Amino acid sequence: ICWYKDAERLHKWKTAQTGFPWIDAIMTQLRQEGWIHHLARHAVACFLTRGHLWISWEEGMKVFEELLIDADYSINAG
Repeated sequence: ICWYKDAERLHKWKTAQTGFPWIDAIMTQLRQEGWIHHLARHAVACFLTRGHLWISWEEGMKVFEELLIDADYSINAG
């Protein structure tokens, strides 16, 4: 897959500034609480990778590892 390398879009996703209310709400909860439901994790991961931004899942994994209190490398990396 030819991923986009767009630091600005990645930053907006990470900081809940995408302009998509559902995605921004999930990322806000993640930043504030350190946890989001598994379906919310799937939603923001899909938005990042194939839903809208086309940024590598590995970049999302880094954000999840930074922000999730229950981050698990084996789950995030597949």
